[in-house]
Amino acid sequence: MSVSINVDVQQRAELRSDRRPMPQRTPQLNETFVIDDSEPEGSRMGTGFAIDTSGIWLTAAHVTRRCLRVGLIQDGDVRPVRRVTQSLRDDVTLLSGALNAPDALPVSTAEPGPGTIAYHMGFPEGEPAVITSQYLGSTVIRHQNHNESQLVWAEGRRMPEFDGELGGASGGPVVSANGEVVGVISASTPRRGRILTVAPDALTSIIAAGRVAPRRMTPVSIRNAQHALDRFTRYLQSGVIREVYCDVE
Repeated sequence: MSVSINVDVQQRAELRSDRRPMPQRTPQLNETFVIDDSEPEGSRMGTGFAIDTSGIWLTAAHVTRRCLRVGLIQDGDVRPVRRVTQSLRDDVTLLSGALNAPDALPVSTAEPGPGTIAYHMGFPEGEPAVITSQYLGSTVIRHQNHNESQLVWAEGRRMPEFDGELGGASGGPVVSANGEVVGVISASTPRRGRILTVAPDALTSIIAAGRVAPRRMTPVSIRNAQHALDRFTRYLQSGVIREVYCDVE
């Protein structure tokens, strides 16, 4: 039986100026999260990552929602995305016709097992960072018009250390120790140290809906937190992970 608990859940991109049921193989957490779907006014920033070298990227749907134009940041400039395929039930968006990348992240087709260690990569408050976490189980996200199944992670170490919120990391990849993406950052509960992410089956569904066929990349395993930070730095330098810009004006 699921118990509804209203908690401080934050699901937002960083302001520029300032689903389907989960397979029952992992623990179903006995709680429900409620998300305010209203977006802050003004252009905003999130995180995106390449899943193919030919300009195919993923980010969070709430980063691209109600945007007139969407682009990726390259050397301080906004490079436009030609096509945006946004899920209506999961917090994930497929970007195609975007910047090419020299490498890409492989997307897992399987959900993580209980206790899985993973690394959340993105731009919280506009600054690059990696957050370690441990997988707890799945939960139900209550939106205004529908419910969504997501994965819940217990937040661990932040690298570099910071005390701010995770806004701006939305859309970033959740990379497991075997080097595969097992989720997309969706929301966080700062008071409880939880991070909510889109499940792997939602990622494969949006890829299919976008009618793209990313080439399967060879995953690169991650040994520990420092190795994850080193890997993230390489992704930043090569342009595999970038900031996403939403223009609402």
